[in-house]
Amino acid sequence: MSAALLAVLSLVPSARLQAQGIPGLELDIPAPQGFTRYFREVSFRRGDFNTDGSVDISDAIATFVWLFAGGEASTCTIAGDTNNDSAVDLSDGVFSLAYLFRAGAEPAAPGPFECGLP
Repeated sequence: MSAALLAVLSLVPSARLQAQGIPGLELDIPAPQGFTRYFREVSFRRGDFNTDGSVDISDAIATFVWLFAGGEASTCTIAGDTNNDSAVDLSDGVFSLAYLFRAGAEPAAPGPFECGLP
């Protein structure tokens, strides 16, 4: 699964100490070095619960097996939120099946055909 770099932030921690009871006594301690922290979001296809690159019946089955039979969790749980209600539950598997076999609504962005970020 590919990943997209979301942001790079440079943070420089520092401290200022003041002594109680001694007016005017302050000590500034600058940080010796800044540090960089990387934040990444992983691209995904909504509905691709088993992360095989396509949305098909195996994704709905994987969702049901995970929910009810102790199956393996997805490496990208957000992809299993097919109906985009911020939870992966029975309704997502049903939504997937309706989309695939009953001309139901297409999963929300990024959808089943394009990779995108949450």
